Amino acid sequence: MAKIKAQTIPLKKEELLKWLGDLKVELSQLHISKVTGSSPRCKLSKNPLPRFSLPLIRFIKKTSGNSKPQCKRYRPLDLWPKKTGTLCYQLNKHKEQARGESEDQKAAPVTSVKYRVKQGIIKYLLERVK
Repeated sequence: MAKIKAQTIPLKKEELLKWLGDLKVELSQLHISKVTGSSPRCKLSKNPLPRFSLPLIRFIKKTSGNSKPQCKRYRPLDLWPKKTGTLCYQLNKHKEQARGESEDQKAAPVTSVKYRVKQGIIKYLLERVK
């Protein structure tokens, strides 16, 4: 059996189910032959095609079966958009506006304090020069 690629897999549900059944049967036969040791050529470790192609077909079945628009919340986890960690943990607009006073104070710049200190130092130096 040749290696299965995602481009070659048919998108019709009946064909996918038939292909999935054939691969399951082949994998179970390989498991049986491994346990009984009847045929040394047919080893499970040397013939990984059914093992690696089963998840691929299941994923394509899952994605192609969803032709109708689903609610975002109830989509399968592997069909969610891939985001980086920073995007996942950002606050949305509603939560950003609902921040309290303490968070606003923490986020505020401290430039006014620096300016006052600098102004005080300048006054002190001017008085000392006189």
